Amino acid sequence: MTDSQKGGKQTLSSLMTGEEAQCFREFVYELNLQPSKHLLRNEIVLRFTQFLEQRNAGKRDPEDYSQLETFLSKTQEMLLMEEDTVLLHRNQVAQYRFYRIQRVEDRVDQLSPEEFLDYREVIADRAYSPPEKKLLIDFQPFYSLGPEIPEPKKIGSGHRYLNNYMAGKLHEEPEDWQAFLCEFLKIHSIDNNRILIDGDIVEGPETLVVALQKAIACLEPMDEDTPIQEARATLRSLGIRDGFGDTAGRAMTTLQLLFNLFESPSADYLDEFLGTIPLVTRVAVISPHGWFGQEHVLGRPDTGGQMVYILDQVKALETYLIESLAAAGITEPPKIIVVTRLIPENEGTTSNQRLEEIKGTDYCWILRVPFKDVHQNVIPHWLSRFQVWPYLEQFALDAKNEMLTEFGGKPDMIVGNYSDGNLVASLLASWLQVVQCHIAHTLEMSMYLFSDLFWKDLE
Repeated sequence: MTDSQKGGKQTLSSLMTGEEAQCFREFVYELNLQPSKHLLRNEIVLRFTQFLEQRNAGKRDPEDYSQLETFLSKTQEMLLMEEDTVLLHRNQVAQYRFYRIQRVEDRVDQLSPEEFLDYREVIADRAYSPPEKKLLIDFQPFYSLGPEIPEPKKIGSGHRYLNNYMAGKLHEEPEDWQAFLCEFLKIHSIDNNRILIDGDIVEGPETLVVALQKAIACLEPMDEDTPIQEARATLRSLGIRDGFGDTAGRAMTTLQLLFNLFESPSADYLDEFLGTIPLVTRVAVISPHGWFGQEHVLGRPDTGGQMVYILDQVKALETYLIESLAAAGITEPPKIIVVTRLIPENEGTTSNQRLEEIKGTDYCWILRVPFKDVHQNVIPHWLSRFQVWPYLEQFALDAKNEMLTEFGGKPDMIVGNYSDGNLVASLLASWLQVVQCHIAHTLEMSMYLFSDLFWKDLE
């Protein structure tokens, strides 16, 4: 960044060549002749291509403006104000700059995100409105316990990055992090039956390492396909419980990975180990809106695609969990519950049934909980997804109690579906201290263009 950029002020010629700066001014002048004052990237690029074709008319090679074309291709939004042109420019991955380019003077000001959003509001309202209190959300990490991703190129590889971080901590701070790993393995249970490590026998990392050495020595002479039951008594006397494998071969491989994490930790060992042990057996899927059922619901509003998608995903998840639990030597079956809305006026559907087994599965259910108003009266009729929001917090409270009853305790994971389902899932995950997974589906902003800007029209 140049000194002028650091100061927040610069000239248009510092962003591109002088010839390109003149071309940019002419381009903006042409844009201002048209009614649209808020342009997104695709429209900016398309209009600039058309502008060049008309402007050049065989006189110049369009490549003369390659720097300007690159600049505009990274411009995500352009606001055409009366005296200025305001840009949101994605200068590199995960980094944005906001520019205000004056029409008359050769001057460019670098704006703050708040200033840019103020200009967007002006474009939306076309009138001055007094400053209002605004919600500021800082998406920077708000905790100091975990790692921060330092480079944009690592975005999307958080799983790998986190494994590298934890493996590094196991190597650099073995005393603390081996204790964390040991405690992590002790706390796991299925239906109140402890799995993995018996905390009554294994007191800490040192005891666990000794137990692992003895367990591996016990399994090593056995044939790989020997059922783990033949070694269960010996393993349990060492503090090694079920969950490491259904055969001697699988169990020895998993125990060896765990031993390696204590002796020579690496991200590969950690990734493979965590992918082998059974951490998830009970899953709640939250999908409140629409007519969530298996008969006479297709074709109804807010119902089709997402309901079919969830049912398909639940069936696939059940198959995966059954296979992975069996391979880990766990005999307890999984349980998956789709939590949705109960609709008393069911119109010939099963939406008025509290509990419904999902066809084609053995361990999957639909659990329905009604919406209630502020007076705790049940809402009897169907509501569109745009009208469900006032009821979601109470729905989350009621769903929590119903869900805990059906699971006989907390689920291992809560999956939110769509924006309303993820609001409920976030509340439940926070209250129960359970991992949340997010299914976004089609994002509302992409379905309803500029919905974040013209929100008053949708409110």
